[in-house]
Amino acid sequence: MSFKKNQEDPLSHKKNEKGIKLQENPITSSSQERLGRISGTERKIQAILDEHAQIIFLPKECEKVHRIRKALGEQLCIWCEECEERANTYKRKSKQLQEEFDFQKELLDQIKDTQALIQEKERAQEATNLKTLIAEVNKEISELERKLSILYDHRSHLLKRLQTCDSLEQTEIHNLEDRLLRLQEQYDTRPHVSKLTKAIHAFREKESSLKFMVIQAYSGIQFYQRFIEDVHPHEMKLQSMSMSTGISKARPQLPEAERLEIVTLLSSILHSFKSALEVAISNNWKPIIVLLEQDIVLYEEKMNNFSSVTPSDTSFESASHK
Repeated sequence: MSFKKNQEDPLSHKKNEKGIKLQENPITSSSQERLGRISGTERKIQAILDEHAQIIFLPKECEKVHRIRKALGEQLCIWCEECEERANTYKRKSKQLQEEFDFQKELLDQIKDTQALIQEKERAQEATNLKTLIAEVNKEISELERKLSILYDHRSHLLKRLQTCDSLEQTEIHNLEDRLLRLQEQYDTRPHVSKLTKAIHAFREKESSLKFMVIQAYSGIQFYQRFIEDVHPHEMKLQSMSMSTGISKARPQLPEAERLEIVTLLSSILHSFKSALEVAISNNWKPIIVLLEQDIVLYEEKMNNFSSVTPSDTSFESASHK
């Protein structure tokens, strides 16, 4: 509770220049803020103070001042009682609030304990999960160790097989090296591949040439055999005519008709040989060419002999002897 300063009296011109300052009420504004709003008793006290300030400097007002002072004491007692009652009210409210505070604090402690318990449970659950994971990892490690043991055994088996294979391969390598040495010695003692290749190529060329010549020879032989078979009857006829028309004592002269027949037959035979010679020359049948040329020379000589003699002294045998 706070009270205003005492107001100056209207007759303040009679006062001392400095004036008289009234003491402030011991209840300050900060106390008022703590105690709440101004009550009716406080207003009365303020009114008494205001009245006291108005009459304190007036003459002959002692009784009134005394009465005001007494009233102020009474109001202050009433104010103290009100303050005690209000203090008790605040005490009850404070107690209620303290109970609410304790209840809320207990709830807050329970919340914190529950949160801590949850965290502990979560940590315990995490530990359980970790234990489960560790057990699974241990199981997997055991399985891997078992597989690793199997792989080590398999590796040992493979190494033994490899050693056996290496031993066999070394033996085979030695055998192959010996064989290579023998083959190399045989190769060095015989003509080299390059020379053999050239010789093979030359022989193959000769083979091809001879085969071509044989093919040509076979065709020439067939042609020549057909030719001599065709010309043989004419030669036999010519021989028969020559023998029958030979010059003798019984028949000293050859008739003209017989001589012309012999010349015609010779001409036909000679023409056949020349035609065959042309075919042989075009196909390069050398032995046949030589043989045909010899026959042509023979028949040309006979032809010349029969063409140059008179009918009375001409015969095939006399032409042959010439």
